[in-house]
Amino acid sequence: MKSDIQKQIPKLNFAVQSLLEKVNNDKFLRIEGANVSDILCELNTLEGDMGEVVVKKKNIHRYQKTLDMGMVEPFNNVEDAKVLLSYHVRLWTAIHEWNENIQIW
Repeated sequence: MKSDIQKQIPKLNFAVQSLLEKVNNDKFLRIEGANVSDILCELNTLEGDMGEVVVKKKNIHRYQKTLDMGMVEPFNNVEDAKVLLSYHVRLWTAIHEWNENIQIW
């Protein structure tokens, strides 16, 4: 069991790094000419991926503590990616709402 957990750590670190790279994409900062619906759809997908990563992180932490495996892997990038993703979601949701309200006015 401990060896399985040890094997999962690098895989999860790779998944977190990949997710962080996707969240750091410049297209989330370029509003000019962007398709807001497509961006929100992609962000929604990234939020789903983020949820899976967070669950895996919690499971690994739980197993590391339960099996007394020593130092618990911090997975620091998870929180960074989560915060940045939440900022992008709020920004693009606000842009979407603004565009809808402008049409109504």
